[in-house]
Amino acid sequence: MPLPRCNASAPDVAPKASMRQRLCAKPEMRAALSAASVPVLWSRDLVRSQKMFMNEKPFAASKFQPFIEQLPRNSLMSSAWPDGCEMCDTCAVVGASGSLRKFEHGAQIDGHSLVLRPNWIINKGFEKNVGTRTSINVFFGVEGMMKHFERHQRSVPEERRAIGLITSNSHLSVSSFFRYLIRVHKSTALNKTATAAETLVTPSRVFLITDSIYHKALAEICRATGEGCMWQRTSGTMRPSTGFIAVIIALQICRNVSLFGLTDDPCQPFHYYGKPKANCTKAIPAKNDEPLHWFEKEHEIYARWHREGRLTVYS
Repeated sequence: MPLPRCNASAPDVAPKASMRQRLCAKPEMRAALSAASVPVLWSRDLVRSQKMFMNEKPFAASKFQPFIEQLPRNSLMSSAWPDGCEMCDTCAVVGASGSLRKFEHGAQIDGHSLVLRPNWIINKGFEKNVGTRTSINVFFGVEGMMKHFERHQRSVPEERRAIGLITSNSHLSVSSFFRYLIRVHKSTALNKTATAAETLVTPSRVFLITDSIYHKALAEICRATGEGCMWQRTSGTMRPSTGFIAVIIALQICRNVSLFGLTDDPCQPFHYYGKPKANCTKAIPAKNDEPLHWFEKEHEIYARWHREGRLTVYS
């Protein structure tokens, strides 16, 4: 059955709009949107029950078979992680927006049951603004992010260490997770004689996010963009940002979700730890611009969920 044409008045009616429409029309998107909950952690059980890992470039789930013993037994947060829970009381998702500089949310953030931080964990010198705790670090699977996570975990006491959740939408991110598993496997024996600075983070602290979470996040973006018709860019691909993925995870595992630093302030630095802007502008710095994301649309979704009582936006 042919897809309906995008409305001619929509900002983007280029041929790539049909690519986005086909993406939004996939059955896994519809299923994820209607599901009350989906699994967060990719696990041995899912390797056995799913034939395909359905991300931007689907591949056979059997590719995980050589590493299956390094995956959690099932997708329950509580079984894979001592501090995990299937329905925690409160979650704080803390982004990196410069808007955080205007507030001293630190103590309030640290008071939540879980604190999720997308991307870099940078709080030194900003503790009053962004807090000190990190329970879950959600990041795109590239080597720089992996090394940053490992360094940060070595710098905090064992009882305060976070778990790392690697995004699953991109083939690049998943490939990095595979390389990490290979590294962990090869270094197991070496860790017995390695120094503290060389030792890898315990493998059970790093997990891959399920393709179902990716579907649920993308399905929400599809719904907010006329099923892919209205998109800021001419790209044929839409990708939820890491921050948006973190919010979707928080909505899965917490009764009450609070957002900090996930909206923009044109007069503050793009990131709270960045250099001040010379002028107030909504323009995204070139080095931070990602054509597959639409941050403003994600901010609109957060605002709608705030009005609907699904979460609370603080900054």
